[in-house]
Amino acid sequence: MKGEDNRRIEAYRRAVLERDGHSKNIGNDVYLTVNEAAVLAGVNPATVHKWIKKGKVEAVQSSKTIRIPRQEFEGWLQGREKEFDCYMW
Repeated sequence: MKGEDNRRIEAYRRAVLERDGHSKNIGNDVYLTVNEAAVLAGVNPATVHKWIKKGKVEAVQSSKTIRIPRQEFEGWLQGREKEFDCYMW
């Protein structure tokens, strides 16, 4: 099951990158910036800031830079995607 989840996340990431015209990988293996998280989620960076403020997304602040743990964000994003799938008719 975990391998299938990882493949779905990677496929989702590639689809977002292709849709938005990005040809390189986003972020590093551990953390994402707010802008990188927004690209992966297909939303405006302001939306990611709102998610952080509401506690929906975990974030770490280092001086003025906000970093989002990549693995947790992708897991949260996948759960959110599954939630929306059950509302689709």
